[in-house]
Amino acid sequence: MTANTATDPNGVEYFFTETTGNPGATSSSWQDSPVYTDTDLVPGTLYTYTVTARDKSPAQNPTTASTAASATTAPADITPPSTPGFDSGPVAVSITGITMTATTVTDVNGVQYYFTETSGNPGGSDSGWQDSPVYTDTGLTPNTSYTYKVKARDKSIAQNPSADSATASATTDTEAVVSRVWNVNIGDEITTGDNFAGAAPENTVPNSFWNSVTTALPTGLALADATASNSAGVTLTLAGTFGYGDQSDIITGPEIFGTWIKSNDNLTPLTMTIGGLSASKTYDFIIYSDWYWKNGDALPVTQTAGTGLAGTVYVNRLLEGADGQVAGLDQDTDPADNLSETGNWYRITGLTPDVNGNIGFSTSGTNAPISGFQLVDTTGVVSSGFTTWAAANNATGQTPEQDHDNDGVENGVEYFMGQTGSSFTAMPSLDGTNTITWAMDPAYAGTYEVQTSPDLGTWTNVDPRPLPSGGNLSYLLPTGLGKQFVRLLVTPTP
Repeated sequence: MTANTATDPNGVEYFFTETTGNPGATSSSWQDSPVYTDTDLVPGTLYTYTVTARDKSPAQNPTTASTAASATTAPADITPPSTPGFDSGPVAVSITGITMTATTVTDVNGVQYYFTETSGNPGGSDSGWQDSPVYTDTGLTPNTSYTYKVKARDKSIAQNPSADSATASATTDTEAVVSRVWNVNIGDEITTGDNFAGAAPENTVPNSFWNSVTTALPTGLALADATASNSAGVTLTLAGTFGYGDQSDIITGPEIFGTWIKSNDNLTPLTMTIGGLSASKTYDFIIYSDWYWKNGDALPVTQTAGTGLAGTVYVNRLLEGADGQVAGLDQDTDPADNLSETGNWYRITGLTPDVNGNIGFSTSGTNAPISGFQLVDTTGVVSSGFTTWAAANNATGQTPEQDHDNDGVENGVEYFMGQTGSSFTAMPSLDGTNTITWAMDPAYAGTYEVQTSPDLGTWTNVDPRPLPSGGNLSYLLPTGLGKQFVRLLVTPTP
């Protein structure tokens, strides 16, 4: 209610009096404003008011009370909003997140939504009452099913709830365990591109970094893993007599190993020790033997530190082909010195370091050199996407915020869009319908937000958040907002 404005040279105050005494009614007390709102009243109830003024002189002279006036509050809201359903989702957005959007329902008093997770599986959470029809449940367990229902209530005093919706389920993405690999190259001739046909599965593009050992006997050489990171603290030490061969001057035909290390006199063992490993893990050791020597020469290998290899195994040479002309690698699957089973490489599985974190080997024998090896942590590291993408796209060791190919598009956005990062990545622009569309790789793991800003300073998340469809993520920019900027903010799971 608003009183007529009264005047006095000393100023004026107003007092609104509720006269019925009906429940919830409150008088105003003296106030400068001629406007008064009485709240917390009872729905469907009559209330009557008078107003009095007084001056602000020391005498505070009051007027007489005005004529009474009445109003009746609106009837009680006893009707809940309609029951919402799921407009989209639930759908997994990562190995630990599921998002969903309820259908929009309306009520004259406004609406809130409540999402309930019903499976009870680890990490599942209810949303609590919220204004947004969009809910993302996070902290979930990978490769696990979660089930949700949603209801609404109005914002009246009664907070009338709707019934629950039908349930809907989604399964979080499966985490990928990526083996951690350390590659050692004698010389610089081992590559993933030309001379490793038939090699172990670990010799792939994501495992592309190779440590190089040249003519010096390394002691405690820090080994970087196949992503070029040496953060694990793994080291290599070679001891004993040492010979470094190079047959590149007589090699013809397909690319082969032209360099190797071996015992200098073909008799005294050459020992290698790999340190800095975890005694609680198991490792595989893949040894590659030079293939210039052929016709049955064999490389004997025994374990000197750690456990897992009983006795001696041999990497046997190929029996076919001329010297220096071998078309590809073969795996030796027979640990015995049996020349009916030949190959250039052998995988020793299930090795456990000693208490000092060492795995060691001794090799000896006539014409029995080593041209390279791979150490594989089979327990690996968990990667749900970006790490694997970075390793496969020449962004190893970089963060999502960096730009490995210097095209102005951050790594994380290229990963979101399913780009390989091998060429310039074009960003989308508004089309004729005021829509902006990004490509979205279905394999993307992480969260994202579409955001808008009037000034490039303050950014606001679009609510409800656009959801992917058909391999794309689209946002229709509303009209009538004036100047607006739009950006995509991605947060990949490591």
